[in-house]
Amino acid sequence: MFESLKKFFDLLAGFTIGFIILVPASLLTKKNKIVFIGRDNGKFLDNVKYFFIYYHLTERIPGLDHYFITHDRNTYETLQKSELPVVFHPSLSSISILMRAKFIIADNYRWIYGLKYTLAYFAKKIQLWHGVGFKYTGRMRLKLHANFGIKRKAIEFFRILTEQIPNYDMFVTTSSFYAEEVFSKSFRIRKLLISGYPRNDILGKTAGSINKLELINTDTSVISELELKKADGYRIVLYTPTFRESADNSPNIDYEMLNKFGEQYKIIFVFKFHPDPSCKTTDTRSDNLLWYDNNKDIYPVIPLSDLLITDYSSIYMDYLLLDKPVIFYPYDLDSYLGDSGIQFDYDWITPGEKCFTSSDLIVAIEKTLIHGNDEFQDKRKSIRDFAFEHSDYRSSERVMKAIKDEYFRE
Repeated sequence: MFESLKKFFDLLAGFTIGFIILVPASLLTKKNKIVFIGRDNGKFLDNVKYFFIYYHLTERIPGLDHYFITHDRNTYETLQKSELPVVFHPSLSSISILMRAKFIIADNYRWIYGLKYTLAYFAKKIQLWHGVGFKYTGRMRLKLHANFGIKRKAIEFFRILTEQIPNYDMFVTTSSFYAEEVFSKSFRIRKLLISGYPRNDILGKTAGSINKLELINTDTSVISELELKKADGYRIVLYTPTFRESADNSPNIDYEMLNKFGEQYKIIFVFKFHPDPSCKTTDTRSDNLLWYDNNKDIYPVIPLSDLLITDYSSIYMDYLLLDKPVIFYPYDLDSYLGDSGIQFDYDWITPGEKCFTSSDLIVAIEKTLIHGNDEFQDKRKSIRDFAFEHSDYRSSERVMKAIKDEYFRE
């Protein structure tokens, strides 16, 4: 109860300071900045990372200085060393830049905290978001916390009042289906852009064509080892489970069994867990099992892999662009479905074998990867075609063109 009250008064204080002092002050400033804000306190990953790199290297808008704003000290120092325009928040520099922002580029809903929303109140807000899958999000997710109409409306009103659900000028997604069935119902949006996700552009690259900026905040030691193994004829299986809010995040995996299987068939298993501290790795070590740093960007690894294992993470949707097999390991399916809010039928929207034990996984991997018995290729194509209207790895280019067409018409 005390924590809930404290959070309420913190939000109320931020709202008061922001709208009484900062919003009027920002109205008086010249808008000549484009500001990129990453996930999880400004980490350098996901769609914001890749669109920032594209903008920095390829297609800047004349007269607009660009900055990556972060609360994370390691990210700040890393980007500084790479000679990228980065600013630590909160600081006098970040406050000044946010107040002069013409555009805010984000890919999550937490970017608003630290008074960033009110500092950049008059900026155009472009939301790249971070995935398409089957879970409720935004306004649609409110129904998980309020069974009665009045209570739900009260929660929604408070969130809008404190700007937890901002109004976006442009919202990026991947298809008409997700635009109409998910995001138009979940957020306040002026323009929905069906462009695809900037992070997926890297899926069309070979290891040698990935530039050094795209390798920032990646687990380069694991990537180097995988490239060597791949050249030596190994196949790579990537396991990326989702985060469980109300359950144990230790994966139900028999590592010894997978290791022996990997030795037998020259397979490397790469484990990439969620960055939440509860998602711990194991002390098990082996030549056939690799642990990718939880806090690092996994996307440069995806093109190297031959098969993906996941449970409820939307990463499998991006993986469909490669037309490689996916195996689903929802070992806690009944309890997860009861807690997490699934918008679509799980069996329908997940085009792959369903496994519930480590033994099931071994059987499915052997059948699919070793013997080439891929029963879900047609189903993957069906899901991919309604989830993605573009599969040409040019999403950043389309986002940039949309911004120019919408806001810089001659």
